Formats: sequence, structure tokens, C-alpha cells
Amino acid sequence: MGLLLFALFFGDMGLVKYVRMLDYHQRLTDEMTTIQADNNALRDQIERLKHDPATIESLARERLGMGRRGEILYRFNEATVPAP
Repeated sequence: MGLLLFALFFGDMGLVKYVRMLDYHQRLTDEMTTIQADNNALRDQIERLKHDPATIESLARERLGMGRRGEILYRFNEATVPAP
């Protein structure tokens, strides 16, 4: 009887293993949900980059330092202050 109870709780198909597998399944499900949300956000961003001129302009201004014809761009370097 004792061996049967031990196997029920701690064996290869025991209750302890079952609870661990439930926890592992939940963690994988949560990770998959997060990854799917990230993928959806990236797909939306790709679509905006393909079809939205305002998004393309914003990216060109931000990353490439580009401006419109006739604009004057000012670039400022961060000044380093010597430590006292």
C-alpha cells in the first residue's frame, strides 16, 4: 500500500510531476501570448512603413537626420560636464 501511494505522488506519472507540468504549460502559454502580441505589433509597424508616408517621414527624420526641402536642421551634441 505504501509503495502504491509513493508511486501515486512521486512516480514518473505522479501527482508532483503533473503539477510541475501544469506550471510549465502555463509559463509556455504566457510566453507564447507575449510573443504573439510582439509579432502583431511588428506586423502593424511593417504595414505602416510600407503604406503610411507620415511614418516613413518620421523614421527618416529620427534615424537618418533628414528634413524637408527648405528646412534648416540643427544638430546638437551633448556637452560633457567635467566631474567636480
